[in-house]
Amino acid sequence: MQREQQRMQLEQQPKLEEKRLEEQRLQREQQWEELHKQREFEEKKWREDRAHKKSIVVKIKTWGNALRNTITKMPSKGIDVVSWFVSIYKLFEQLSVPADSQAILIRPYLSECAKLLMSKCDPTHSAIYENIKSFLLKELHLSPAVYLEKFNSLTQEKSETYTQFST
Repeated sequence: MQREQQRMQLEQQPKLEEKRLEEQRLQREQQWEELHKQREFEEKKWREDRAHKKSIVVKIKTWGNALRNTITKMPSKGIDVVSWFVSIYKLFEQLSVPADSQAILIRPYLSECAKLLMSKCDPTHSAIYENIKSFLLKELHLSPAVYLEKFNSLTQEKSETYTQFST
């Protein structure tokens, strides 16, 4: 009897081992499937996030937040406008602001007069920062001849010192 039980156990042992190995294989396949699905999900999420970050809206919002405390409102005096454009240009260079976003980013900082002038400008022309700059400088009549005339017509006020007048 005992021999028969041993013989049965020996016969069942390969079957049990085979069953155990099959269960392990199935378990590994399930783990691999889950891992593969999770990896696909993470890749899809990464691609969506990357596409979202590359969108123009996100770029403008990001750059707008970065520039919010560094750009001043455009001055209303004609002579100061040139120095404002110079400072904006330097800021864009320092921060490496993309050229396709520059025109959109300066619009909130334009003076009321400049906004009014821009409303008269061709929309395709106003999509480029350099075009906006040249258009506004032209419309505000800021040319070398105007500067020379203003320089020649300057006079010292009674309350100004010579140093204040020269600056």
